[in-house]
Amino acid sequence: MNLLTQGSSLLMLLFVYTGAFAQTNTWPDTSQMINVKKQIRFEELMDRIRAQTNFDPIYPRVPDDTLYFETDKISIGYAIRKVCGRFSLEVEFMPPIYMQFSRIRRKPGTIILEGRVVTESGEPLPGASVQNLTTKTVIITRNDGLFSLRSVGKSTKFMVSCVGYSPKFFTPASSEHRTIVLTREYTVMNSISNKASARSTYNNKPGDWRAVKGTQLPRTYNVLQGIKGLMPGLQVSNSSGFPNSTPDIRFHGDVRMSNEPGKSNLSKNDPLVLLNGIPLPAGVLPIGRNTSAAGDPTLIHEGNGPNMLSLFNIEDIAEIIVLRDAAAIAAYGPRAANGAILINTRIANGAEDPQVTFKYAMGRHRTSKNPNMLNIEQYRWLRETYLANGGPLTDSFKAPELKLWDPYRNINWSEEILGNTGQSQNLYISVSGGDSIQRVSAGIGYYEQQSVLPVKFPLTRITQYLTGIFTPNKRLTLNISFNAATSRDELPFNNPMALIRLAPNAPYPFSGKQLVFEENNLPFINPYGAFKNTYIAKASSAQLSSSLEYIVSPNLNFQLTAGTHQTILNERNQYPIAAQPNLIDSAYFEKSITEYNSAIIEPQLHFHKRYAPGHFLFNNRTGITLQSKSVHWSEFQSPRFPSDTSMRNYFTNQQGSTGKGSGRQQITGLYNRSHINLNNSHAFSLSGRLDKSRINGYGKPLFSWSMGYDLFFAQKGKEKPRMIRGGNLRFSIGKVAADGAQNYGYVNRRDSSGRIESPDRATNISKQTTLMSQLGVQVNVLDWLSVAGTYFHNITSYRLHTSKPLGNDSALSTDHSASVRNNGIELELQAEIMESSRKYWNARFLITIPSNRLLYFTDIKKSYFGETASEGQAISGILGYAVSGMNPGTNEYIYVDVNGDGNISLPDDAAVISISQPKWFASLINNFKLNDFSVDLVIEARSQQLLNPSFYSFDNNMPGRFPPSGFSNHSLELMEPWLVKFFGSGSSAVKMLNTAKQSSIMYGKASYINLSTLKLSYRIPVHKIPKMILTSATVYCEIQNAYAISKYKFADPLVAGPNAMPSLRSIIFGIQITP
Repeated sequence: MNLLTQGSSLLMLLFVYTGAFAQTNTWPDTSQMINVKKQIRFEELMDRIRAQTNFDPIYPRVPDDTLYFETDKISIGYAIRKVCGRFSLEVEFMPPIYMQFSRIRRKPGTIILEGRVVTESGEPLPGASVQNLTTKTVIITRNDGLFSLRSVGKSTKFMVSCVGYSPKFFTPASSEHRTIVLTREYTVMNSISNKASARSTYNNKPGDWRAVKGTQLPRTYNVLQGIKGLMPGLQVSNSSGFPNSTPDIRFHGDVRMSNEPGKSNLSKNDPLVLLNGIPLPAGVLPIGRNTSAAGDPTLIHEGNGPNMLSLFNIEDIAEIIVLRDAAAIAAYGPRAANGAILINTRIANGAEDPQVTFKYAMGRHRTSKNPNMLNIEQYRWLRETYLANGGPLTDSFKAPELKLWDPYRNINWSEEILGNTGQSQNLYISVSGGDSIQRVSAGIGYYEQQSVLPVKFPLTRITQYLTGIFTPNKRLTLNISFNAATSRDELPFNNPMALIRLAPNAPYPFSGKQLVFEENNLPFINPYGAFKNTYIAKASSAQLSSSLEYIVSPNLNFQLTAGTHQTILNERNQYPIAAQPNLIDSAYFEKSITEYNSAIIEPQLHFHKRYAPGHFLFNNRTGITLQSKSVHWSEFQSPRFPSDTSMRNYFTNQQGSTGKGSGRQQITGLYNRSHINLNNSHAFSLSGRLDKSRINGYGKPLFSWSMGYDLFFAQKGKEKPRMIRGGNLRFSIGKVAADGAQNYGYVNRRDSSGRIESPDRATNISKQTTLMSQLGVQVNVLDWLSVAGTYFHNITSYRLHTSKPLGNDSALSTDHSASVRNNGIELELQAEIMESSRKYWNARFLITIPSNRLLYFTDIKKSYFGETASEGQAISGILGYAVSGMNPGTNEYIYVDVNGDGNISLPDDAAVISISQPKWFASLINNFKLNDFSVDLVIEARSQQLLNPSFYSFDNNMPGRFPPSGFSNHSLELMEPWLVKFFGSGSSAVKMLNTAKQSSIMYGKASYINLSTLKLSYRIPVHKIPKMILTSATVYCEIQNAYAISKYKFADPLVAGPNAMPSLRSIIFGIQITP
């Protein structure tokens, strides 16, 4: 592993030394119009271009330099074609403004090929691929659909393709300018297998899949956090404000079940993540396994911890494709039961001149909203009110901190701990280039960020990538990609949100430079001492992937994808006595090692043929999937100091305990995917997949299938333009079977002798089958507006095994069948006005309204699910007492008697008092560009309910009653009038509090509108700066979580839990230069 990680640097240095890196020169927009004379000299035309546009022509002398035009107003592109054809010149654009004409130097028998790619309605098609089938070189059409090639053989065959359109083939015979019309085609199956085909920023087909380019992602540490709000139907919920926190990803807001009752009965639904076709470990990597009985990472720091997507630099990513419907997900079978995310890294474009790009960014970060805690006056009133309403049973609870500490000292621990500024910096260097046979690209990045806590827990990451495309002959193409990363993440083991609850009159943390742990013999927990309890995670990963494509015949291709991945995670938890010397046995040490491995081999045959009668196009892909993934982990615990050498012995039982576990899953699959296109108006797809999944040696067959139909309609001919110019109607249905292993439920815990103790309790193993269906429509209104809507309806059936403890120290084990329905609506509006590549405006509005329901659950009363879920109710619903009012005589709440028996008790009178999932989530995306300035803006909104922080703090102690070592403060929400009644310590007050904690008043409306991203960019006109050696330079300023509007006053609504770190408000300044 270390050799792979370190060797990549040597490989990149070798490629740099050989000078193999370059990047294709991009064509600027030449659709701008200029005024000319119908008869004009060549030099005068160049002067007019220079005066009326931003271009600066450079040209040789030409004989007989008179030009003739039919009109007085022409486009720059037309003038260029006229000049080049009239005087046998060729043009080359040198960014950003130079237009250099030179004599054509081409081989005999070659021509200059120019053209435009358009849609059926005549609109230019940017981003289309024009591929030379002989040399395999590819160029991309510009924003106006134009392309140009020089020194092209007269017998060379070309293919023009674009996502969502049927490819066209042609062989040029002369230098004439040609227009190529591409017709619509449903190509989801092709796009899944060919990572280079999804080039457009957004796909227009409703409901199936979406793609976003890496350049559009915010500069976040985690890739998952960057795609929040950019795709319809993708719900991304932040679990914490820590930069390494792993967001919760749900497709369409779907909610799934697992074996465990209570909070964990809703599976995290981690999707399948593929990097260049190779599967990655999903979700949060195990963190603190030896400190959690269930090995559940969510029990510590609210889900913080490294994940695979935090080990990759956003700068390395070319695009992210999200697969969402039945046809797309069925292509991967049980592995994609929770959806699929495809990540493709950058590839190089061959060019003659090398190109090096430098990027640097620095940022400042602060929490966006700190909890409001009681000040000293409110705190004293709270304590005194509690004592007056009954008083404690022992002297240890009689507010000693108000007697032994300064009763008027007021420290805002929320600001003391969370009110600091963190810093970050990101350095990235990439090089690319090649020729017609080989293209190579490489990059290396360094990222560092400090926390906003008083102790700057550092987070560092080094990433490297190397890709190559080799075409030794016209039939063979080989793609090779290598990615590696190392990271070191340091976190406080104690949750900082617990430390802000210190009494406001607690002693200052320092006396001089020494930590203070008591005052007047009354101890307290010093936050700076608690921060010495650290958790350190070191992760290293490496991945090698390759794909080979061989053209067997004009209608048959053979593709082979193979790769391997390895991640090693070293965890270390340390609790030195210096952190809290007044606590007994506070010294402790833990370490664990987790290793993930995966490998895949996938051969595939692709048959494609077009039949002339009726424009019948047939595509078929048949392949085999051979995948293996495994996980191994070991842990060691010791109550002694880290300096004790015996503790460092690997797998020793001396003065400590050990544990280890391992698991393996193997998947063998056979699949077939077919697609038929009729007259470019109707499309049919059919997919089937049979997998054999073996977990730790035990296997079961899993079958998945899907069907889809598309109807395309468009205005044709030269008829008068209608309001609705065209669109697409789509329906898909499919069934995906899975065994729950997508949530890493195949790990077995072993003791020190290697014997299996029991399956990991956080397995989420449960056989599940999902029937998915979608109906979507997309309509093009006028030339600048598109409206799309999708209705999705998914039903998931489970086989669950639960164990419910009984009163006699035994357990009731029961097998259950359950079914959950997830359905909802997605809407997408997109408006775009583009005058040129330098002036455009694009806006998108996305909204998803999800819903779910537990259809049935056999023997639900024999499991804990009977206390947390109810048939016919939302599975994401939270059961409790519904409050109907207040009794003015007793000043107590009145609860709804659901069963009408006159008694209030659970679960008989349970009702849905809150929903753990948003009612709806939406986003507004705006992109605006004017000349060298551009503005990118993302606004996200969500309607949701969260647990009130005041009630959360009641879990371990009543308001006003505190353990002697803690003296906990509370949220300012305790001063609300409706909470004061709980300040007593008598039995009636305790009963009132316990009942209220299970009622609807526990939850508050936490809806918000958040300015998620605001980015201002300026492209420096380097051509206007004397002696400037740069080709291009761009500076930008990006603000994340700039401002949130919410009525939720007492916590940050942007994070999922009241005990989680608030989200970060960041401002980032960056520069990108190309010499």
